[in-house]
Amino acid sequence: MVPPVASDEKYVPGRGTDRAARERLKYREGLDAELPKEDDSKQTDILLGNGAKKVARCGKCTRPLDDVALQAKQFVCSRCTGGLDPSIVAAAVVVVVIVGVVVVVVVVVVVV
Repeated sequence: MVPPVASDEKYVPGRGTDRAARERLKYREGLDAELPKEDDSKQTDILLGNGAKKVARCGKCTRPLDDVALQAKQFVCSRCTGGLDPSIVAAAVVVVVIVGVVVVVVVVVVVV
């Protein structure tokens, strides 16, 4: 994919973003969605030592990512996701309903 070229137009308040700016943003978001690749530069060899390999790490706990997370291209390991399938994220919503003097707490699980 060829990166879009930045325009020389200035931002005008109240007009929002133009189409070219939105396309540049989509392009950058696409680049960030990938896991970082292995760095084989001379500087990395000097800093880490010859033959040392850089491994992908979890974004929360910094442990090396497990095979499941690497194959799914996830940035968080299975320990931090609670052992759930990394492609499914569940969120719990607590709803408090007050009926007279009785408080009813309802937990709704939403899968996104």
